Amino acid sequence: MVTLAKVGTSISACLSKYYRKQGNRLVFRNGMNLNELAWEMWERLGFKEIDPSVLSRVVNGKRCFTPKQLQIFAQILNLPSGESLDLQTEYCRETLIEIGVEEELVSSLLYQTDRLEEGVNLVEEARAHDALDLASLLATQIENQISSKIKAINSTKTKKKLYDILGQLLVKKGWLVIEHCHPNRLLPVISPLPPLFEIVYYVTKNPQYKGLALAHTSRILFHQGKYCQSLEQDFLALPYLQNPEALSWIYSRLSVNPAMLENGHKISSILEKINANFPIPSSQHQQTPADKVAINENFLRHRRLSGSYTLAQKPRLARNHLDTAWGIYSRHLAPNEGNFKHRARIELYHSENYFHYRFKTAIGPSDQMREETQKLVNLFGYHQYTVDPGPPSLSQQL
Repeated sequence: MVTLAKVGTSISACLSKYYRKQGNRLVFRNGMNLNELAWEMWERLGFKEIDPSVLSRVVNGKRCFTPKQLQIFAQILNLPSGESLDLQTEYCRETLIEIGVEEELVSSLLYQTDRLEEGVNLVEEARAHDALDLASLLATQIENQISSKIKAINSTKTKKKLYDILGQLLVKKGWLVIEHCHPNRLLPVISPLPPLFEIVYYVTKNPQYKGLALAHTSRILFHQGKYCQSLEQDFLALPYLQNPEALSWIYSRLSVNPAMLENGHKISSILEKINANFPIPSSQHQQTPADKVAINENFLRHRRLSGSYTLAQKPRLARNHLDTAWGIYSRHLAPNEGNFKHRARIELYHSENYFHYRFKTAIGPSDQMREETQKLVNLFGYHQYTVDPGPPSLSQQL
């Protein structure tokens, strides 16, 4: 049997946003005091069911509205449809939990947590298919939905679940921001991410989000040319992280920062750490999504190391890693969709361009490759790789 008093405690917390205290009186959003609101509800309910003492007990969490009373309350206060729906949803949530339905199932049914997680996966799938505009649109829509639901609920457990989904989405959004923005416009867009990751960490207590806050701070510092501070933030982030993509990203920056600080000899020790943490995948046949991730990370590892050794003026090592990246691209990325194949092609052009610029080789990227790359950038929205006149941007090596 549902104990309405218990349900009322949660609803009371929801109602508190619709009134303010003036001395000993409560004044509701529409300007009515408690007595005026109670008698207005009484009249609309057919001169029954409620009076000031009943409304007072509801506000204080000692009893609960009936569904009809809740509906009338929302009508009198002229609540927007979204707020009214949120109030009714919270009422349903508490009622279902009180009768013994598992809270995780209730959250899935009422707040569509399963669907939100599916949406996050769709963002990543759109990214993998080089559909950045679609991925960005999906990410914005899902973030708005999550934020709206977080504001509407009081359940700590459900809120924690929603924040975790938000954290998963922010990981995808971080990559989208970097790929979709021109380097000159990146900082204002990426700067809000570290504090958002900190909030998610505070709510969920998942150390992964603490590491991601530090990693994105490092990215900002690197973009600002503060390489020593960037290095410090990356080393702080490493113990918190387990996500292969995030770790690979950090190790690639750890290999670039020494070169920027004229300590190119340290790249080899970074390479040893990369190999220890990311062994070359045993299967290269893309049998599972995990195989695809491993192959893509292997490609990125060699392409980024090529950039590091190019920066450190080590042409043989740079060329070896770049040729290995070309081989992975030709065999495993180019033939299939859904594995960043167009992004990979763009990145290889920039790596070739950077190699040619640093070492003044006789043979550089052809005009055909340059034109093809610019078409791919424009078509798929990889504005980070917009071809500008002058030296290649180092940020494109990350």
